[in-house]
Amino acid sequence: MQRTMHRFVLVAVGISLIFAANAFAPSAGATVRASQTDELLVRYDPGAPPVRWNGRPWGSQCVEGVMARQLRTGRWIGAGMRIIRFDRAVTVKAAQRVATQFQRCPYIAWAEPNIVRFFLE
Repeated sequence: MQRTMHRFVLVAVGISLIFAANAFAPSAGATVRASQTDELLVRYDPGAPPVRWNGRPWGSQCVEGVMARQLRTGRWIGAGMRIIRFDRAVTVKAAQRVATQFQRCPYIAWAEPNIVRFFLE
C-alpha cells in the first residue's frame, strides 16, 4: 500500500513538472532567442504619467536614436511596474542600454530587460 502511495506521489509530481515546464516554454510562433528580448520591465515612481502626449511610454523621451520610436506601452503588472515592448526583438545589450537611458528620466525608479537568466549559461 505504501509503495503504491509513493508511486502515485511521484507520478503526480512528474506531471506537475511537465505542465510547469510547458507553461514557461515559448510559444510556437516566438522568434526571440535566448540572447534577445522584446520587453523591458520598468518600475515607475508614484505619480508618474503612464504615457506621453504622443502615446509613447513615459521614459521613451530619454532614449536616444531610433530605439525611442520602437517602444510601445505594455501592460501594468502591479506594484507600479509596467512592461514596455520593443517593436521587434533586440539584443540583451541593446535592451540594457535602453533601460539605462530610461533610468535617467524622472519618475522612473528602475528599468531592466525582461529576460530569464540561467545559472549554467
